[in-house]
Amino acid sequence: MIEKLRNQLSQLPLHTKLMLGVLLIALVLRVWGIWFGLPFIYHNDEGNEVIRALQLASGSFDFSRVSKGGYFYVLFVEYGFLFAAMYLGGLVKTANDFAIYFIQDPSAFYLLGRATTAILGTATVYLAYRITLMTFTPRAAVFSAAFVAFNILHAQLSHYITVDVPMVFLSMGSLLFALRIQRSGSTKDYIFAALLAAMATATKITAILLLPSLVIAHIFWISSSGAGTKGYLLDRRLLLAAVVFTVSYLALSPGFIVNFVPLMSHIFRIFGLGSETIAVSEASVMTMSQETNLVLFYASKIAQSTTLPVFLIFCGGLGYALWKRTSTDYILLVFGIATFVFMAMSSDQQLFFPRYVLACIPVFAILAGRWLDSLLAYAPAKHAPAISLAVFIALSIAPVYAIASNNHLAVQKDTRTFAKEWFDRAVPAGSKVFIEGFEGHLYQGTVPLNFSKENLSLILDSHKGTDKGKARYFQLAIKANRGKTFDLYSVSPAELQPLDYYKANEVEYFVIRPDRYSNSRMRRDWSQLLVELANDPDLVVIERFAPEDEKTPGPLIEVYRNLGVGPATNVSDN
Repeated sequence: MIEKLRNQLSQLPLHTKLMLGVLLIALVLRVWGIWFGLPFIYHNDEGNEVIRALQLASGSFDFSRVSKGGYFYVLFVEYGFLFAAMYLGGLVKTANDFAIYFIQDPSAFYLLGRATTAILGTATVYLAYRITLMTFTPRAAVFSAAFVAFNILHAQLSHYITVDVPMVFLSMGSLLFALRIQRSGSTKDYIFAALLAAMATATKITAILLLPSLVIAHIFWISSSGAGTKGYLLDRRLLLAAVVFTVSYLALSPGFIVNFVPLMSHIFRIFGLGSETIAVSEASVMTMSQETNLVLFYASKIAQSTTLPVFLIFCGGLGYALWKRTSTDYILLVFGIATFVFMAMSSDQQLFFPRYVLACIPVFAILAGRWLDSLLAYAPAKHAPAISLAVFIALSIAPVYAIASNNHLAVQKDTRTFAKEWFDRAVPAGSKVFIEGFEGHLYQGTVPLNFSKENLSLILDSHKGTDKGKARYFQLAIKANRGKTFDLYSVSPAELQPLDYYKANEVEYFVIRPDRYSNSRMRRDWSQLLVELANDPDLVVIERFAPEDEKTPGPLIEVYRNLGVGPATNVSDN
């Protein structure tokens, strides 16, 4: 059987062999390191989809999170299978056992979700290949797939249970069927293009920018088929696609109806069109978004994700597409450029991140692969395969090395893990600790200390009779609570009080990430706290956990001791 498989592989065309290699490497680069941080969760956004999936399993639905969230349906199904496996294996007996297991150690839940994201990221590589192969040449298809497979940002985000990679996968699927529409006008293609666009939009609302590309695909088909003027607006396939998109989106995201007005207000505020304003003192320093041109910001992030040589090919591919302006170019360019421009128009003081332009990358990669193929067409036919392979390897080495280095660093012990181990070893249980978080939860970005049962009981009492869902969660959290615990003052930036407030409450330790709010509109207040900590004679830094290149990931963590509380001695165990 192995010999037969070997013979079949040997007979495959070179581009197919290369593509199989690209897919294999893409999968390895995306799966490698998905266990980072566990059992602790150090990515701020990962918990959103996981908690919504478990919330749905408990019979509740979150209607408030409208702009993103469709990924939790996939996790809901996966966690159902996980529950069945754990039940058959004797690890849990009831749904409550399952929930307590998650609270105590969520590793299995996150590994499952991260593996799913890695697979969807790899599948996106294949979709880029399929789209390019359908519209251009096999050589262009391999280059396009490699540009996605070895994109540093896409590989990094494929490690997380967040909505960006699934949204891009669904968007590329929708574009694949859109390109088929402009070729054949098949009803099936209309349906699948609309359905996948609806699923992508439910996953992250920015995917609604797919709709212009779908309409353009329809226009090109009507123009080529000679269906007449009425076909542009009244074609039954277009109307059917509109119904499929609307019904599918509302079924997947019913909160859109319930929270339509707040969602629109939020979008208007992001683009500076709303009446909501945030009072900022004249003494405030400039925010990052006011200092930064977002066009250059996002362009630089794409360049960093590709390496400079590939970025130049991306730019050449865009220019070539704008010059050629084929039907395929229009369909791809409209979505890619609209996404980039839409994100760059934001006037929000906080909401701009590299991941916001992830959807542009596969589109630009396809156009870059086509342009590079057109350049290599000038090579002598005799040497073309060797030259193409050499270019492929040369362009792949640097990004593959960067991704591998990032993966290696991610799986090293984090500064927050070191800090937690130190706290559990050196700080007395029950000590009062200031730390970033909110009621009953800590930010994933800080040290994962355990709330005391007294903390959780007080929070439980505050929710009894007002929020049954939260009350039930804290009941389970009390049962699941284990290990060393502390009296945590979990504080969000909006709730930050002057240092004297915490000293009056005899807080003994302050866990600080001094760089956390350097690019935030809240940094003035946070910086003020840092100044107060540094200048107070009762406060001293007793431990510092700093990241190191290639050795220790994570943020800078500083632990202050309040010498005015308890014995006036430093706590250290290094």
